[in-house]
Amino acid sequence: MPEHRRAARRILLVCTLVLTTGCLAPGLLLAQLSQDELEAQFEETMNGAELIGRFSITGMEAPTQPDTYSVSKIEKLDDGRWLFTASMSYGDTTVAIPMPFDVLWAGDTPVITLTDQLIPGLGTFSARVLVYKDEYAGTWKHEVFGGHMWGRIEKAGAAEETGTSPEKDEN
Repeated sequence: MPEHRRAARRILLVCTLVLTTGCLAPGLLLAQLSQDELEAQFEETMNGAELIGRFSITGMEAPTQPDTYSVSKIEKLDDGRWLFTASMSYGDTTVAIPMPFDVLWAGDTPVITLTDQLIPGLGTFSARVLVYKDEYAGTWKHEVFGGHMWGRIEKAGAAEETGTSPEKDEN
């Protein structure tokens, strides 16, 4: 049997073991957190965080623009939604308001969702933004415009300490 076929069979065997047993290696199980643990981890990530990144506008040849979201606190509400107490900055405008959002889960990954949701002072928005470790990425839509957004998540004040800013960060 040619060497490339033997290698392909070994890879197939390893993949089969991982998928069927949940093991990366004998005796090493994939860690699975409970939903409560995932939500606690999400709260820890977002409380006191700054989302520092960029956004694009689909269909425009304009360069990406910096945007920043400062989240002072999030908390899960009785109805299952999450209340984000945050301020948003884009261009020369900054708005600070509490905003309830749905957070759906793709496995262990929270996805902040809003569909045609009125944000006072800004208008109606739809978005899907996933949060993974210290990064975020997603899509947004506001009236006739829409695009992509992405960046990093830092605890408040960390950007000043490291000397980074959305203008310098091209992510």
